[in-house]
Amino acid sequence: MNDINSPIAQHLIQTAQQMDWKPFTSAEQAIMDKIVEAHNAFIELGTEHPSEPDRWLYAIQDLQNILIYRAIKRLFPSEFK
Repeated sequence: MNDINSPIAQHLIQTAQQMDWKPFTSAEQAIMDKIVEAHNAFIELGTEHPSEPDRWLYAIQDLQNILIYRAIKRLFPSEFK
């Protein structure tokens, strides 16, 4: 269950905030920012086909997940060799 309001999730969020923890390197953050910029620009184009928004969103989420996995691997190096 992915509940951001669970006590464990809230504890992890609070701990990360106290540590001023940043999940991404500066290069990864720059890429993430460009992904957001590309997404926003695409949305401004409007839709030409009903499947475009969903396909675009899935593609953006795939890119974001790749960056997220890199951060997770740094947190748990022995689990993700």
